[in-house]
Amino acid sequence: MPLATQNTQGDDITPLASGAISDGQLVTGTSTANTVIRATGANTRAIGIAQGDAANGERVQVRLFKPQLRVKIASNVTAGAEVYAAAGGVASSTALGDKIGLAAEGGASGDAILIYPY
Repeated sequence: MPLATQNTQGDDITPLASGAISDGQLVTGTSTANTVIRATGANTRAIGIAQGDAANGERVQVRLFKPQLRVKIASNVTAGAEVYAAAGGVASSTALGDKIGLAAEGGASGDAILIYPY
């Protein structure tokens, strides 16, 4: 898959719910790939809005604020980590450059991972 793919999931995704999520609630990613949780804190960066109710472990439809992007990483990144711009046109979980998003999945140095861009 080319790195330039701008929207690999469409405007909606259907991840697993970590905890109960109600229709219309803001959600954010977690440290488990393909899982979302209610955005509970005032400073939590939401990635989208739940489009229905879901119990813990059920799939929930989420309308993303921005399409997911695939980005090459300079070092290991875990799902749920904030991702920053790094030297050489890649991304990193080390806070050196501008914050660009939240890792939707983990990966090793040199991998291209999906992020929820900010």
